[in-house]
Amino acid sequence: SRRTLEMRFQAALGRSPAGEIRRRRLDLARQLLRDGSLPIREVGRRCGYLEPQQFSAFFRTQMGLAPRQYRQQAAPAAVER
Repeated sequence: SRRTLEMRFQAALGRSPAGEIRRRRLDLARQLLRDGSLPIREVGRRCGYLEPQQFSAFFRTQMGLAPRQYRQQAAPAAVER
């Protein structure tokens, strides 16, 4: 059942299936934003958000800054590697 899956998932990973999906989306978004080659709209689309506003709101909630701000801060770190 759905509840059994959620309980087992929580026990194994310490987060819900929805929490894992959010974590994976955030990881992908950070990776794509650091790369810098895609427009932010496309980054959001690749992370499963059809509307750029939804992606921006999600990212800001999770990271504390807008995707554009994150890209600007992460860009110098990517060049130094």
